[in-house]
Order: sequence, then C-alpha cells, then structure tokens
Amino acid sequence: MKLPRSTVEAYINNPDHWAFASMASVGSKLNETTLQAIAALGEEALTRELLAQVIYEVTEGQLKTTQTSMAFSDMAQSPYQEALIYCAQAGVLNGVEEDKMCPEKALTRAEFMTVLVRLDALLK
Repeated sequence: MKLPRSTVEAYINNPDHWAFASMASVGSKLNETTLQAIAALGEEALTRELLAQVIYEVTEGQLKTTQTSMAFSDMAQSPYQEALIYCAQAGVLNGVEEDKMCPEKALTRAEFMTVLVRLDALLK
C-alpha cells in the first residue's frame, strides 16, 4: 500500500457503492495524484493514459517489457508518457494506429477487457 485508508477514503468516499472495497483496494496502491485524477472522473470514462498510469503504479513497473521501439507521435504531451510507453512495451496497451496511441481517448468496455486479458496473461 502506498496510501493510508484515510487518504483513499477522502477520494473513494461512498461506502454504499457496490465496488467500494475493490476501488479502495486499488486506490491504496496508487499515488495520491493518480487517485485524485480517477476520483475527478466521476461518471466519465477512463482514458487510455490514465489506465496506463494505474497499471504502471499497481505493477510497480515490474512487467517484462519486450518491445523496444515506440513510434507513437501523440504521446509526447501526455503527463502519463512513461506509463504509456511501459504499457506498450509490455504489450498490454496497443496503439489505435501504427503511429497513434490516442492517450486521451476514452476506453470502450471491449478495449478495457482486452487490456485486462493481456495483463492477466502477463501476471500468470
């Protein structure tokens, strides 16, 4: 855990929510800035770059990276560039085109499930 329960519950603060325990558990493994960004989403969709940051923090950058070159032209301005590169090199997150990552694009449920399946395979 990186964050104490009191800090997590300042952002994940609805104990009646069906996923409260799971959200708080994941939230405790993030840095406060990332947790704050997630909490600020409210009902908005998660972006590709924020998911990459969550994966980077939860796995503590320990996934084996196999791909070395990154040719995505649209990641330079992302505050989550390091996490995006990590996830792409680990094979968890792919670009939407050969040279585009679209970091600010909202994830669809299908994309999110694809990332989770890839992450699960890497963690086994």
